[in-house]
Amino acid sequence: MKKWITIDVLITGFLVTVASGFGYAIPNALNLPGWLCLVICFAVAIIFEEIGDKIMFSEFTQTKAYRRYLMFAAFILLFIIGNRFYKELYGESLLNDLSDQFVQVAIFALFGFVISVTKYYLKTRKIKEKYGEAEEGFKFNAEEKEVINDLNQNNKEITGEYDTSLAVKTRTGVFVGEKNEDVISFDGIPYAKPPVKDLRWKAPEKLENCDKVFEAKHYGPSSIQVCYNGNALSSHQQSEDCLYLNVYTTEISTDELKPVVVYFHGGDFTYGGSADPLWDLRNFTKISNAVTVSFNYRLGLLGYMDFSGFPGGEDYKDANNLGLLDQIAALEWVKENIKNFGGNPEQITAIGDSAGGISICLLAVCERAKGLFNKAIILSGNPLSSLAESNDFTSQKNKILKATSASNMKELLALSESEIAALTQKLKGDLLIPKRDGKLISEDVYEAYRQGKAKDIQFILCASKDISNVYSSSIGRGFGEEVISSIIEYNINKQNPKTAEKIRAYITDEVERIGRAKANAKLSNIWINQAGLIILSEAIQQGGGSVKAMYWNVAAVIKELGAGDVDIINALLNNDEVGVAYGSATKDSIREILQSLAVKFIFGDKTELFNGELEGIDAIKWEQFPSVLSVNNHEVKIEPVAKAMIEAENFMKKIY
Repeated sequence: MKKWITIDVLITGFLVTVASGFGYAIPNALNLPGWLCLVICFAVAIIFEEIGDKIMFSEFTQTKAYRRYLMFAAFILLFIIGNRFYKELYGESLLNDLSDQFVQVAIFALFGFVISVTKYYLKTRKIKEKYGEAEEGFKFNAEEKEVINDLNQNNKEITGEYDTSLAVKTRTGVFVGEKNEDVISFDGIPYAKPPVKDLRWKAPEKLENCDKVFEAKHYGPSSIQVCYNGNALSSHQQSEDCLYLNVYTTEISTDELKPVVVYFHGGDFTYGGSADPLWDLRNFTKISNAVTVSFNYRLGLLGYMDFSGFPGGEDYKDANNLGLLDQIAALEWVKENIKNFGGNPEQITAIGDSAGGISICLLAVCERAKGLFNKAIILSGNPLSSLAESNDFTSQKNKILKATSASNMKELLALSESEIAALTQKLKGDLLIPKRDGKLISEDVYEAYRQGKAKDIQFILCASKDISNVYSSSIGRGFGEEVISSIIEYNINKQNPKTAEKIRAYITDEVERIGRAKANAKLSNIWINQAGLIILSEAIQQGGGSVKAMYWNVAAVIKELGAGDVDIINALLNNDEVGVAYGSATKDSIREILQSLAVKFIFGDKTELFNGELEGIDAIKWEQFPSVLSVNNHEVKIEPVAKAMIEAENFMKKIY
């Protein structure tokens, strides 16, 4: 992976040796004081090391092998010439100085390497001490829960004086943020009318024009959601009034507009929200220098319920995809207002994981969302994980009738918010997820991709080796196994009979070999997750689109926590301490590579690194699929998909 010392660094040492040698000898020959000679020597050494690094590690030098070797030769030749002059002038050789320089470089490089290894060791030890064997999956201690509890505050209207340098005017009000560690945060900005009372289970409505001034210091409430032990937001305030977003930037300036990143949080469409520290965008804002946005959307019962079998349900035809409509409303708000924050509304990248990634996949071929983003980074998720048609409502209807006194929509609307929260908890495990209804979302999403409906969007798709364990770690081990089983069964039933028969035969063989739970988990990883990426990538390209693929094969610190989207989120967003809370510890070199390539993609640069652009990292040129950026514990490299994702490729050959 990352080399602790490279030949390029040593070659620069030739230049520094000559410079520092003359940097001491010449002042000394001029009879300057010894201490001043040393100061000048060190100053010259530092200056020429900077010059050497700029030359040696420049894009010009490193992108062509012959230029690199020419620089090697030039620096060595310069040392030979300089050494000869030095011997003639002072009767001494610089060879001893050169060996001292190499030893010094090696010691500093080794010191940095040891620090990096130690940091990683301390992170992993902290995780192991906290989680043990991780039988129950993710868990949060009192300190971590307190962090979430501290977020339970609400913004207020400002009627007096305020800091105008931290204020941004939008169509729907003036919002005053706060600055901390070089990032200006605007938290808890409403992007649609509160979907309460008569607007419960209705499409989001635009806010009225407003000139009032409001605080933007606190997250808005999260959507009412299922509270699992592995859900950090179980202790965050929850409400139907949840349609809020957050904006982050390093400066408020419209002189030169920056690219915009809009992050779609994950959580199985039943839990999660932008207040979860896992999805905090502040660190990524500093790294990328983009304007970033995160937001909440309705979940579960409030976001994806089909009321077609309920008396009065015919007036709530949007209810089965309200979460997606919320996402469209958030993107429309961004498109309309982000310029005032210094963001470019014509350069928007949507990034999402899990449910967020699935949502982006669906919106990319949705006419209502056309033009709202032009790039997408999907850390996990694909259209296989949405329903091909409205789900059978019978089980949910029976649960609602059993859990409440409501028998029609009027009575459902009369339920209190606390009753909705209790009902949400009782419906956990039901497939309350987006519907490919033929209205908002095409029934055959893959065909929509093949027809080129997303060809104007550039994609990065990522699949991980093991996402099923991460999922089970979030919602509970036993319950996770049940849900994964139901998702697999649903998807098998939607295949043609011949394909379904092959998949059932495959899983039967695996059950005999490793047991039912592990067989379902493996099929979820290989089919829903990895093969899903391959199928979607091929569909995008058939439609004339652009797609790059990544395969995350980084082993988890604790196997039972899984290696999947949580690790990728932590690495990309640079939320290191938060990652540790989730059992994730990514090596700095992997983090640097992923962040650098993602930022280049967001800014429209070539997604490649030249040799040494990141210290100790070899060149990477990320080509279009079927090339894959393959990431494991030891290296990041470009491989053909057939080699990087061999299990998924073999599965597809066997099944399709």
